[in-house]
Amino acid sequence: MISRLVALEQQRLAALGYNSVVTPISLRVDKSIKNIALGNDTYILTGVRLSDADVSEDRHIITLVSATDGFTASQRDISLMGQAVYKTLRSFLVIRTAGNEAWEDGASIPPYTLDFIKITPIPNPNTIVK
Repeated sequence: MISRLVALEQQRLAALGYNSVVTPISLRVDKSIKNIALGNDTYILTGVRLSDADVSEDRHIITLVSATDGFTASQRDISLMGQAVYKTLRSFLVIRTAGNEAWEDGASIPPYTLDFIKITPIPNPNTIVK
């Protein structure tokens, strides 16, 4: 499934006259709200890695919002989905983590890591721009 999503995104960029670079990346989340400007990059969510403390409890809810997709689930549910969690995210990414604790916006939280495939468009030297 991931290879199909990457291929579709590469086809979309090729139709616009761009080549692309595909890179796996990880984002560490340690605040209750994290905003990321993706620019022209496309991120595909592939999973979550939790700390040992987070695996035992199903209380932290992650909400991902972008211009193209949104997703809400507990950290544990995302980790159990494994290969079925793919979401394509463009333009911006807002990561909101909520729990039983009364976290204020931007407060420190137990850290976790989100894994993505990042697709970056690069100019195609064979494309003539008018």
